[in-house]
Amino acid sequence: MKKQWLSIVLVLCMVLCMAPATALAAEGETGTLKITVALSGLYDGVDAGGKTFSFEILRKYATYGHYKDVDITIEPGKTEGTMDVPVEAGKYIVKQTSYATIDGYDWENASHQPGNTVESNEQEVFADKTKSVTVHNFYKLAVTNEITELPITVTGYALGAKVGDIKASTDQMCVTIDNDKVTIKKRNASGGWDDLAPDATIQADIQYGVEILVNAKPEYTYTGLTGDKVTVNGKKASEFEKNPSTQPGVDMRVFHELEVLKVVKKVDHIEITTPPTKTVYKGGDKFDPTGMVVTAVYKDGTSEPITNYIIFHGDKLTKGQEYVTIQYDDGSGNSDIKVRQTITVGAYEGPHTHTYAGSPWYQDATSHWHQCTDSTCPDPRASATELASHTFVWKVDQAATTTQTGLKHEECTVCSYKRSENTEIPALRDYAVTVTGGTATVAAGTTITRAMEGVEVTVTADAPETGKAFDKWVVKAGGVTLANETSATTTFTMPGNDVKIEATYKDAPPSHSVYVGMTYTAGNFIYQITSIDTATLGQSKVIGVVAAKKNKITKITIPDRADCKGYGLNVTAVGDKAFKSMKKLKKVTIGNKVTVIEKNAFKKCSKLKTVVIGKAVKTISSKAFIGDNKIKKITFKGKKLKTVNKNAFSKKAKKNIKSKKTKLKGNKKAIKLFKKKLKIK
Repeated sequence: MKKQWLSIVLVLCMVLCMAPATALAAEGETGTLKITVALSGLYDGVDAGGKTFSFEILRKYATYGHYKDVDITIEPGKTEGTMDVPVEAGKYIVKQTSYATIDGYDWENASHQPGNTVESNEQEVFADKTKSVTVHNFYKLAVTNEITELPITVTGYALGAKVGDIKASTDQMCVTIDNDKVTIKKRNASGGWDDLAPDATIQADIQYGVEILVNAKPEYTYTGLTGDKVTVNGKKASEFEKNPSTQPGVDMRVFHELEVLKVVKKVDHIEITTPPTKTVYKGGDKFDPTGMVVTAVYKDGTSEPITNYIIFHGDKLTKGQEYVTIQYDDGSGNSDIKVRQTITVGAYEGPHTHTYAGSPWYQDATSHWHQCTDSTCPDPRASATELASHTFVWKVDQAATTTQTGLKHEECTVCSYKRSENTEIPALRDYAVTVTGGTATVAAGTTITRAMEGVEVTVTADAPETGKAFDKWVVKAGGVTLANETSATTTFTMPGNDVKIEATYKDAPPSHSVYVGMTYTAGNFIYQITSIDTATLGQSKVIGVVAAKKNKITKITIPDRADCKGYGLNVTAVGDKAFKSMKKLKKVTIGNKVTVIEKNAFKKCSKLKTVVIGKAVKTISSKAFIGDNKIKKITFKGKKLKTVNKNAFSKKAKKNIKSKKTKLKGNKKAIKLFKKKLKIK
């Protein structure tokens, strides 16, 4: 790839519309300020698409003051972005406030680093006229040409595949892989490797390897590249050498032993061909499989004895029990292959059996447990079960006010054991709440200008002017986190300082009843339209819950559809922070159209116990269930899951999954990938 200088142009050149002074419109009349961002000189293979450049429009009164902010995004594959901005007739300066960094490259010219500003000359906009502003300026790039890692992907490797169809590729634009130089090898009887012809086929139970020859592009170096940074299909390469003597003209040689493929025979059913030696038991006994022969009968008509089966209901037999269940998993995805072994179980004749029916929690300063409630029990304390350490949370006995202190104590969430009683809560202060373009309320809708720390405050935007629509809330001071910054009504928890929030507005869509980015309420949920595919169909995502119901809902089911104004909208995503901090939520069922659960979606839902992942879910994003430490059951309805961020769940939740305190049910493929991504063995 020929290296070029990257120039990203940011020169504010204006095409002035010269008009006589008499053409200047009266106050309030509007024209258009057309702002264009042009990029040039990009390196081959570099796409600036999706990068956003920000501008501030300043209007001249006595001096220049803020008029509005504009963001211009370059579309994928494009080198130019344009926005027509309606403005009142008058004089303006366009000020660039931020730059978009092109991935993998750094600006060398310090005067044009992100955060610096470039201003236009004064521009006069007339009524019903368009003033054009093109932004360009020359840049030079500092590029690192050292290859530091080499990920390689091998595709086409499968049972029955032709060797010639197996290919190697990499997403590193700094190297080339010629598939004419990709060789599939087969291990021979002496331990060496034999080359295979292109028309040979991949067979089961044979060790194959792939040799890949790689050349660096002329402008790149690779002296620092080590074997630890070379991977094939995500695993460290078996061999890596630079400038191999056996391959003149080749920069790097990579060899990797491929996975040995197996043929999995599918089981039709299993049979007990020889019964166990013992079939008569007493209550409390454990089933003894000695002498029992279990045979798998395959769909091809063959059969063979098996031993890797599981016995259910056999650990502690009960009086009158008539059978135990033998279950087998043949590895093909069919784990529900069962047969019964008949047994006879008489009355129990053993020592004292503990009973825990109606047992209260027994406690000491550190732990709680249950113990036998039978009055004839010789040693109730020795029968202790479910022994566990306390899990303490703070409980308020007397709330603090602005005029007096309060009281609180720590209490175990399981057994209600109390400690730290009569701990003082400092008296509360109230702080200013300033809302520009809206109002703030608390409780039953009381309008306020001040609120105490910890109180939930609801802010509601004023009705937009004609031709305008609510855009988003901007936190000017106070550092609060809004439940949904793009909803005209949202909430936040009052901090221990003053808060300033501003409602911002945008031009409403000119002729559409619904549009991309529009929010609406259906049932208990708030949605945002993400696409409009046809005149009546599209997609949306759930971005929140109606504020008044947030702390009352215990169960949530994300629907497959949430229609709006005659549009049929599939619900395909659960948005960022959509159900954050829902204090009473216990069960979540994800709809079968949802493909992604975005970050922080169910963050800090402290009572959440049951999660059902819908059939179409492909991605569980970062911190989606962070802080949800009481999850006891996760069910996977589909097998499309591909991505689970390693921080999607808290360390406590992962520990519960590993220790099997949290059950994983449903599709085996999805469960396997889920545990792999979370690094749970």
